[in-house]
Amino acid sequence: NILYVTSHDLRLYGETASQVILNGESEIDTRHTREDYNPDDKIVSLYFDTDAKIAPRARNAIISAQKIVFPSGSLYGSLLPHFLVDGVVDAILESEELGAKLIFVGNLMSERGQTDGYKVSDHLEPFMYYLGKPDRLDYIILHNNHLETEILTKYQVAGQHPIEMDEADEKRCRQLAPKAKIIRDSIASYTRRRHLYRHDHRLAKLTLDLK
Repeated sequence: NILYVTSHDLRLYGETASQVILNGESEIDTRHTREDYNPDDKIVSLYFDTDAKIAPRARNAIISAQKIVFPSGSLYGSLLPHFLVDGVVDAILESEELGAKLIFVGNLMSERGQTDGYKVSDHLEPFMYYLGKPDRLDYIILHNNHLETEILTKYQVAGQHPIEMDEADEKRCRQLAPKAKIIRDSIASYTRRRHLYRHDHRLAKLTLDLK
């Protein structure tokens, strides 16, 4: 089933470290096209223009879930805003009592205007900040294959880079989410004809097999 998280009509705002205000999800997604865009000026906060409460059916689905998966996607435009809805975090925390596993899937590539220069821990840090409980996260799932040089060059020309985890970044991730098990596996593929690098069916199987 596909459920809406809230019935409220909302507008998302982002704010950077230098206090640049991004009005709406579209401005967050297209921030890299602004004349004043500075990749070092990171997004540091998100908020809605009004309060929003979680829809009852969404709350029930979260609490009764066996697994709660935060997939790859736009970090500031799509994933983190869920935490801003009143009741979502409480439901995720409450679901732990019934044994629900919380799973974070790492992005494959950076997104211009949002995650320039990010590693895995840079994605995980705001996720854990909004979640508010370091030991609630059970799994971090990452793709472990590297792109061919030719394909990597195409992404670099477009201003994107692979989201990687080196030894120092792994240590930081373990500090942010001390209980989480880090899983690296081949869970993505590249379609040359369409120039698409995406998670594939192996991610679904891996997720379903987790205990």
